[in-house]
Amino acid sequence: MHFLNPIWFLAVAAVLIPVVIHLWNITPGKTLKVGSIALMGEASRQSSRSFRLLDILLLMLRCLILVSLAGLLAMPLLSHLANNSKIKGWVMIPGNNFKETYARFKKPVDSLTAAGYEFHYFNAGFAKANLLEVLKDTTKVTDSTAANYWDMLARLNGKAPARLPVYLFTDNAAKHFGGNKPTIIANLKWQTYSPADSTSEWLEKAWFTKDNNIRVVKGDSHQYGTTFSTYTVQPGQSNALFNAAITNGGVTVSLKSKPQQTVIADTSVFRIAVVADNGEPDANYLNAALKAIAPLIPHNVKLVNYTNALQVKQKQTWLFWLAKKPVDVPAAQLADNLFVYQTGKEQVVNSWLGNVQVPVYKLIISEKKDEQIVWHDGFGKPVLTSEQSKGFKLYRFYSRFSPAWSDLVWNDNFPRMLLALVSDEQLSAQSAANDKRVMAYKQMMPVMSNNGKQTLAGMADDIDLSHYVWLVLILAFFAERWLSHQKTKTANG
Repeated sequence: MHFLNPIWFLAVAAVLIPVVIHLWNITPGKTLKVGSIALMGEASRQSSRSFRLLDILLLMLRCLILVSLAGLLAMPLLSHLANNSKIKGWVMIPGNNFKETYARFKKPVDSLTAAGYEFHYFNAGFAKANLLEVLKDTTKVTDSTAANYWDMLARLNGKAPARLPVYLFTDNAAKHFGGNKPTIIANLKWQTYSPADSTSEWLEKAWFTKDNNIRVVKGDSHQYGTTFSTYTVQPGQSNALFNAAITNGGVTVSLKSKPQQTVIADTSVFRIAVVADNGEPDANYLNAALKAIAPLIPHNVKLVNYTNALQVKQKQTWLFWLAKKPVDVPAAQLADNLFVYQTGKEQVVNSWLGNVQVPVYKLIISEKKDEQIVWHDGFGKPVLTSEQSKGFKLYRFYSRFSPAWSDLVWNDNFPRMLLALVSDEQLSAQSAANDKRVMAYKQMMPVMSNNGKQTLAGMADDIDLSHYVWLVLILAFFAERWLSHQKTKTANG
């Protein structure tokens, strides 16, 4: 037997509570009836407690309830050696696209199962099933999630013995692969296919521009890659690719090939403000980069420059504070994202910025330990950090937008780094669902290890014992309540 969460056995210490309550049992003194107390002397005040265990059965039941709760939280499993002498191997197919996969590999799958191979779903539990019953049950709803095949293969270690042949049949869509390639000990034989719908197109995003036109991002995906193209559409008008309709005060855009899939044009303004002292050259470098990336930000961008925070009348999406004086207005009222020059001791360094190989000459020494590093130098020291504050996100820049501090403002990567920082756009659910890229066979195959020590006779199956613990817990609870009720009736009777 083993437990998935053995740390919960620390809760067994709670049995001390009923033990202490039962031990701390104060027995009242007896009352003696006498005729006269005139001749009785004054006795010293004494109190006695009887540290004796009373109602042993009731105490044991209460302790059993607490121990059962701890065992339930620890999730007990019973491992036993499965009889695998007659098992020739496993056949595995994911549940999310079972029908299409089986249709592609019907002949080898049927041949293997007829030869004595067990069918298992390729999912987190590797559930065993009767393939004939699965095929007959047309109403069965299988898992529709796009599982990570590499994660599943990593979990296969310990479930299937190293010598057991495992035939895996899946598609080769790239969306099923993420993270690190696993190392497995299973005797894996993996066959894949490219899904039938090898191309797709969708609308990723739509938004209003300064001239009241609509910019639309259209996604296209096929086996060899995914691309995004940008188009301009007039509100309420259509062109060869898109329909743009005014509905309920808003504008919806859809592809003519997929009119049922609509995107609402974003009318919000992406406000960027730069606060700097008059004549501050750093602001000129930053403004030039922001103007260059503004057309690439998928929003209606409005860039404004100020000399003090009192001029900021509307809440900004981004506020770059380059002024020498500190922020004199609560930052939460000014912007969603606040970028400030970090103050402190300057240090001359001979380093570079991250992976872009931009020379760095000076940095502010960072003494904070709880910030997330966004940009760092070649030695891992923070150049830009972020932290979540009350109502906004604070970015601390340990350098300056000045050639005296680094060559960042002269480098072609400066606008790219700003765009990645400012836009921080995440791909939509539509993009993930329409991803049709595929993985090459050599890329998707895990690392095969020959160090597996499992044998067919030694493969263990896990049996969940939680329902037995639940039964003990319920019986102990009702027994404790009944015994406690009987004790109360006896005391009152």
